[in-house]
Amino acid sequence: MKNKILLIIIFFFATFRAFAANGAPEADTFLWRISKANQPTSYLVGTMHIAPKNTPLPPNVQAALSRSQQLVMESHEDKNNVIGMVSMMRFMVSHKTLGENLGMERVKKLHALVAQSAVRETLPLFDAKAYTAPWAAWYFSEFALMPSHFSLESGIDSQLENAAIAQKMPIFGLETTEPLIMLRTIPNDVIVRSIDMRLKNVGNAKREAEKSWQWYKNNQARKIWAHDTSNAAFRYSAAPQDVAYLKHFLEDQLLRQRNENWLPKLTRMLPEKPTLVAVGALHLFGEHGLIVLLRKQGYTVTPILPTQKLPMN
Repeated sequence: MKNKILLIIIFFFATFRAFAANGAPEADTFLWRISKANQPTSYLVGTMHIAPKNTPLPPNVQAALSRSQQLVMESHEDKNNVIGMVSMMRFMVSHKTLGENLGMERVKKLHALVAQSAVRETLPLFDAKAYTAPWAAWYFSEFALMPSHFSLESGIDSQLENAAIAQKMPIFGLETTEPLIMLRTIPNDVIVRSIDMRLKNVGNAKREAEKSWQWYKNNQARKIWAHDTSNAAFRYSAAPQDVAYLKHFLEDQLLRQRNENWLPKLTRMLPEKPTLVAVGALHLFGEHGLIVLLRKQGYTVTPILPTQKLPMN
């Protein structure tokens, strides 16, 4: 169970929404070529962290990995780093039980939701007597709203990681506990109201997740962007009075700040060897997206359409 929880934490973006006014996708694709004079060619792929079971890797993404010599992800779980794992788990602990923080009836409903979801392994976190921090219950409950036939193992990130391991390719993470530190700042009243909205809209949320997956599967980057930069993205997950707060938090912290944190690491790694950078899809776009940020560093970042063959490096 511990490994599954860590996997969910590491594949952090999942169904969180992105918000920015500019930098909409230039093309309907999630795969981009990164190039710069006297540097090896690399690739940037926007991923979905959770997908229907038995989803295959897109052919162009497979090709990009085969032409790379290292994989860079949002985070990479080092199973030998026991101290790091314990540190992550400690972030999720509260001095009160979940029942005391959220109320017994609310926790009972969350427990029932998770028990029937694609992330049943996280069920111990939703015990009313568990000392799970409210923000962690809120975060994991988002995954419980995915259709039951989805799985993290079928997510694009997980598949890329497994393929890289099979090829004995080095894998690097861009962050560790930084997103968890951000999540801890969300006020409890916002979390409680958001959980209540989710519990009222389970069916709608699952249908929305299925729709988003179909857009991703069909490389409809512009459609995902248009939806996820609108208020409609919050209709099943936020109380009306909290939309402005959560939009700002997600835009400023979970996207802009993390992208800016990643940029120096990427610009150190890209000159070393051909690299595949795999991060949540909406980290690519927007005025603070990685495409714009890399271009400001002198890189040429060009779309590779699903119908195109990858150019020779």
